[in-house]
Amino acid sequence: MKLNLKSTVDFGKLSANIKKYIKRFELETSALEAVKMKDRIARGRTHDGKNMEKIHKVTRLTRKLRNQNVSSPPLNATGALRRSIKARGLKIYAKEYAEYQDAGFTTNNIVRIPKKGKKSQYFDFRGKVVGRRGTTPTRKFIHTDRTFKYNRKVVKRFYSQIRESLKK
Repeated sequence: MKLNLKSTVDFGKLSANIKKYIKRFELETSALEAVKMKDRIARGRTHDGKNMEKIHKVTRLTRKLRNQNVSSPPLNATGALRRSIKARGLKIYAKEYAEYQDAGFTTNNIVRIPKKGKKSQYFDFRGKVVGRRGTTPTRKFIHTDRTFKYNRKVVKRFYSQIRESLKK
């Protein structure tokens, strides 16, 4: 009795390409997340799609003193944070204060207003606007391990590359 076996998959081809596919998947995921973070900041949304808490009275006063748009969403006064978000390799980089904004923090309500060519001006809002110290709420525009979900299109593309690579 003679037995003929025929394979319909090529694991050798897959093993030769799998590292490249994984790297591409990771790069696409980080680049897409950076774009989504910028979009969340621009629209004033948290990572779960809810609106960020509105800016406080001190922030509105500060923006007015700095000649910035008072009605724009939180984190959008100058656009510096949004513009600083960039995906480089597998990491996403942003200005240092992005982490503070995401976690929330307490201020001393002393605001520094820079003046071009002059000394900065300081305004003391302690006890005058919202109490001795101001609490900046969490903005939650950065995903955590628990809240992050992979993009379906990127995952689908990854699986289709694996399927293609398995074909003989």
